[in-house]
Amino acid sequence: MLEAEREQALGTGKGERTRNRLGCRSGYYSRSLVRRVGKLKLRAPQDREGRFRTEVFER
Repeated sequence: MLEAEREQALGTGKGERTRNRLGCRSGYYSRSLVRRVGKLKLRAPQDREGRFRTEVFER
């Protein structure tokens, strides 16, 4: 879900080169999310410019 959200924000998928591209992928950062079922460890995607923000959780 996070990957799809980043692809939509950047306007391109992994490895794609398009004229409509809005940024570049830049790996992941670790994030822990505490829920009723316990603590989840996530790898949240990021972009080089730092503009991508997921709506799933706060950074």
